[in-house]
Amino acid sequence: MAKQKEVAAKIPPQSIDAEMSLLGAILIDDDVLADVSETVKPQDFYDKRHQLIFKSMMHLYEQHKPVDLLTLTEELKKTDNFETVGGSTYLTELTNYVPTAAHAASYAEIVAQKAVRRRLIKASGEISELGFDEETPTQEILEKAEAELFNVSDQTIKQDLVSIETILDES
Repeated sequence: MAKQKEVAAKIPPQSIDAEMSLLGAILIDDDVLADVSETVKPQDFYDKRHQLIFKSMMHLYEQHKPVDLLTLTEELKKTDNFETVGGSTYLTELTNYVPTAAHAASYAEIVAQKAVRRRLIKASGEISELGFDEETPTQEILEKAEAELFNVSDQTIKQDLVSIETILDES
């Protein structure tokens, strides 16, 4: 029981530094967005502000618009998220957080891996709850547990497959 309380009190896996570095790298060189968009999705960011910022970046990218401080600011204002993410002060802080965009792919990988770990923790918590349910047949619990883990694995594999498909398309 003490172990369960200890786990509940832990901060979920995340790297705010990697998230800030990735967003800053994109603001420095929006060409990296094409590469990292295959690795990381908005929901992979732990910080809700970063989710909103990346989602806005992706929206601009999908509309074939440049992603820079000005366009991002306007996009965030359109969605009423500009002040929520910290305004121009925070966006400027992101651009100053990294000196170059050269390592954006590495930052994206860190963000993605932390997200997988959080999904595993969530799935294991749900599986744990199922284990305490005396009403549900054991076989059904096993099937649900397997489905939860498969879902985490499937999300990770789909992101990897998209990256491979992109590479093949570019050849």
